[in-house]
Amino acid sequence: MSKDGQVVIAHDDDLARMCGEQFAGQHVHDYDFEELPPIQKTITMHLSPGAYEMKDEEDGRFTLLETLFSNMPKNILYSIDMKNRDDALVIKVNALSSNMGSKTKSSGGSMFKEQHEAVMDVNPNVSVFYSGATAPRTYLWWLLGCIFCCPLKGDVLMTTHVTSRQQERLKDMLAKRGRSGCCANFMISIARCVHRLSPALFKHLKARGNATVIWVANDEEDFNELKDHFGDSLDGIMTDYPQKLAEWASNFQSPDKRALKDH
Repeated sequence: MSKDGQVVIAHDDDLARMCGEQFAGQHVHDYDFEELPPIQKTITMHLSPGAYEMKDEEDGRFTLLETLFSNMPKNILYSIDMKNRDDALVIKVNALSSNMGSKTKSSGGSMFKEQHEAVMDVNPNVSVFYSGATAPRTYLWWLLGCIFCCPLKGDVLMTTHVTSRQQERLKDMLAKRGRSGCCANFMISIARCVHRLSPALFKHLKARGNATVIWVANDEEDFNELKDHFGDSLDGIMTDYPQKLAEWASNFQSPDKRALKDH
């Protein structure tokens, strides 16, 4: 949230990667919204090779959550991750979501326990994704074969999956870290093996009214791998390139829906 109390959409807590190294150690809450520095033209990506190059029509200004709600289609599921404990932010996000009513579908929460609990305290009826502690616990219950008798403390499981292409890229990066990189590669391989069995878990969650979304996939090769392996058990994909994902997904619409969209 900005210094003047506006809800700003930003991925990083620190402005350095988004706005440039000269802003290292500075944060959104240090500025009024109108005074925020522009996002730089080239942004290094985490799980994709290269960087994002801003388009000519993009001005680099940060976006308010209210502006996003007002301009995006109503059939989009928004994941609102509040990363720091800030009760005022939770209250404002809840008010914005409530004001939009049926025009938006949003799942809120945080990977951190205190912030996640704050979201549910403000609005016990809000749809929440699994917290950072709940998600791995759900996998453990499933591997032990007792998930059918365990309560589900969330509505959307948002989980990561390292695709084959991403694993190769990570191997190259981690190889430079010696023993710690080797251990990290081993853990990634174990996680991939577990995740190969996940369609059964996702189907179980769906049968109990929960959805599953995987992050983060950024190109067609990754999208296809997720679709081929998880199929209908997967409800959504989170990406840094929504237009690219939308174009890929349009190939799987029924002819009737595609015709309506074209007109």
